[in-house]
Amino acid sequence: MVWKWHRVIGVTQMIENGNTGTAIGTGMANSKAIIAQDEHTGSAAQVCRDYNGGGLTDWFLPSQDELDAIWDNLVVDGAGLNSGVGGFPGNVYWSSSESSSDFARVQHFRDGVQNGGIKQQYLRVRAVRAF
Repeated sequence: MVWKWHRVIGVTQMIENGNTGTAIGTGMANSKAIIAQDEHTGSAAQVCRDYNGGGLTDWFLPSQDELDAIWDNLVVDGAGLNSGVGGFPGNVYWSSSESSSDFARVQHFRDGVQNGGIKQQYLRVRAVRAF
C-alpha cells in the first residue's frame, strides 16, 4: 500500500453505519459505505477517496487491520515504538472501521496501540491504495 496523510475530522454526523469491517481488504468497502450514508456531509473517508496522488483515484481510508499492518511492517523496529520509518509522525490516525455511532477505530503511531476515537475529533488520516 501507498499512503498520504492529512489531519481531518472523522465524520461530521453521528450515524452508526454498521457496515464497516476491520480485516485487511475491507478499507475500500468501508470508505464507500461511510460516504454512501444518508446525510453524509464530509469524513476522513471522503478526504481519502478524493485524494488523487500520482493521478490515481483508487485511494481509500484503511481499515483497522490495514493500519495495524502498516505499523507492523513500516514502523516497529523491535523496540515497540515509532522509529520514524515511513514518515509517520507519532500521532493517532483514523481507520475506516467503526466501533459505534460515536466511535471509530484508531491507530496510535507512537506505540502501536489501537482503540476508539470520538468521530467528531480531528485526527490524522493516511490515504492508501491496494496494488
